[in-house]
Amino acid sequence: MAELDQKILEKILDDRFEKQAIMIKAGFDYTATKEDLKGVEGRLTGVESSLEKIDERLQTVEAKLDRALYTEYIHLEARVKRLEEKAGIKK
Repeated sequence: MAELDQKILEKILDDRFEKQAIMIKAGFDYTATKEDLKGVEGRLTGVESSLEKIDERLQTVEAKLDRALYTEYIHLEARVKRLEEKAGIKK
């Protein structure tokens, strides 16, 4: 009787270990490989390069905008000064 119980217990444990092994394998079946990661790394390098170029262009645009706004401010200041002089208003 004890021998029968021992065999049943071994069969149950073997089945459970087998099921667990199958589940673990299934989990690894969907894990990225080193080659997959190298491909992602290559694409990220391309994205970084593109972002650096966009950043450079944005800095150029910001500098031009700052110069344009400063120039506009100086021109407006000169016009206001002339208008004040013509209107007889002094600061």
